[in-house]
Amino acid sequence: MKTFATVLAAIAVFGLAGVAQAEKVREGKAKGKFASLNLTADQKARIKEIRTDARKQIKAVLTDEQLKKVTNAKGQGKDARKAAHKEVKASITADQKAKIRAIHKATKEKIQAVLTADQQNQLKQMHKAREGKAKEGKPGGKKKNQTTSVPAGAGK
Repeated sequence: MKTFATVLAAIAVFGLAGVAQAEKVREGKAKGKFASLNLTADQKARIKEIRTDARKQIKAVLTDEQLKKVTNAKGQGKDARKAAHKEVKASITADQKAKIRAIHKATKEKIQAVLTADQQNQLKQMHKAREGKAKEGKPGGKKKNQTTSVPAGAGK
């Protein structure tokens, strides 16, 4: 479940460049984490609202300088976004990190509350599969101790 929070954090802060992709997912033009859960229109709207609120909260935690670095890297390609991500991640204080983790936890709980029991189980299985890939060293998995606790996205 830490992976979910980590991914959500990444999306919440640096997703400025990923917003277009997130919109495609919402429109059903691309596959995303929630695409296979067969969310209802109401669930999609509620999750979108939860994520939007989380992005606003995380942006409020970051300094103007940190946000500027992210924004400036937006249209400069993947390498520039990665470099900005790395730089901002290195500049995050312990207090910021704690606040962002609390936001992630609350966001995860809110999203879980929107899902049915079956959808929650399905999501849990998806996380387990991803962790299994990480243990095997395959792409698409994230090692349990590997964190991108902040920032990588503001979309989705």
